[in-house]
Amino acid sequence: MKKLAPLVLIAALALTGCTAGNQSADAKPSATAASSATAEASATPSVSVNSVALSAADIAKKKQEAIDSGRPESDWDINCIAWEWPEADSKGQKWANDIGIEWLESHGAKCPDQIPYPYYYVDSFANGTDGELVIIMDNASYENPEVLAMLIMDELAEDHPELDKITAHTRDERFTGTYTRADYDRSIAVENGTYIYP
Repeated sequence: MKKLAPLVLIAALALTGCTAGNQSADAKPSATAASSATAEASATPSVSVNSVALSAADIAKKKQEAIDSGRPESDWDINCIAWEWPEADSKGQKWANDIGIEWLESHGAKCPDQIPYPYYYVDSFANGTDGELVIIMDNASYENPEVLAMLIMDELAEDHPELDKITAHTRDERFTGTYTRADYDRSIAVENGTYIYP
C-alpha cells in the first residue's frame, strides 16, 4: 500500500544525489536507499520503523519528479519512498503480508515499484476467503489482472500448498481477474504432457 514512509529515506537519497526522478526503469536503488528500505522491510510489517513520515506534499513532489523524468505513474516509487505494508490486524492479513514479503524478496525488491512490468502495478496484498490471496492494483492502464494473478501464482504455488486462488483487481475494481490452483495444476500438466483433455 503506498502510504507515508520515513523522512530518513529522503535525507539518505538527498545525500547520495539519488532521487526517484532520475533513475531508469531498471535501475537499482543506491546502497544507502537499499539499506534504509531493508531496515524497514525487516521489521514487522505492521510496525513503523520511524515515527517521522513524509508529508503528502513531499510524496507528491517526488512522484511528479519521477513522472516528469519519464517513469510511468504506476511505477514512480523506485526507491520505495511511499510503500508501506497493510497493517497485520488479523491472521489472514498477516498471512497475506508474509507471502507478499516472500514474493518481493524473491525478486530482490523492497516494494513492487522496484520490479519491472507488470509487477509494479501491485499496490497492496490482502487476504480473501481461506487460501485466497488478493492483489490490489493501481488504478492504471493495465487491463489484464488475470495475467498478473497467473504470473504470481506461478511463482508462489510450489512453496505454498495452502494457496488455492489469487484474485487481482484494481483499487476501483474496474478490472478484476482470478487464477486458481486448478488452473495452475492444469498448466503444469499441459507443460509436462500429462494433461488429459476432457
